[in-house]
Amino acid sequence: MIFFCILGGIVGARLLYIIVYFPAFLESPFKILFARQGFVFLGAIGGAVAVGMIYIRRHQLAFWQVADVIAPSIPLAHFFGRLGCFSAGCCYGKPAGPGLRFLGVRFPAVFDKSGEYVGSGSFVDHWSDGLLDAGATHSLPIYPTQLFEGGANLLIFMILL
Repeated sequence: MIFFCILGGIVGARLLYIIVYFPAFLESPFKILFARQGFVFLGAIGGAVAVGMIYIRRHQLAFWQVADVIAPSIPLAHFFGRLGCFSAGCCYGKPAGPGLRFLGVRFPAVFDKSGEYVGSGSFVDHWSDGLLDAGATHSLPIYPTQLFEGGANLLIFMILL
């Protein structure tokens, strides 16, 4: 069942990404379909739950017993999803305040060989909002909300165990 739920989660995550970024998908469907990034966690939950419900019905399993066993895996999966967001540089927080800059993380500007930007969204957003000087190589220090949320999910996982 877990294997099928993972597959359903992957499909659901990509499907919700396509729905959320549908105009970009219409412009370049293959680029979106086969990109390394482009997964939405809530889509993964939806896809996994849908596949899990089908599996439970087909195999006539007791829903609440399965739910009790599966429950701790949801915040654990969300923890890893938030680590993925941090690695991709998406889902970032606001710029860190003057007294809390030590909590801030700076994401780099990264360009590929052709000069196309492939780095974090925070750098692009800060650049387009005029918050960065010419020649800046990193975003402003921002709160790593992905790590804060990931830590909270890890705590929930440990409580559920």
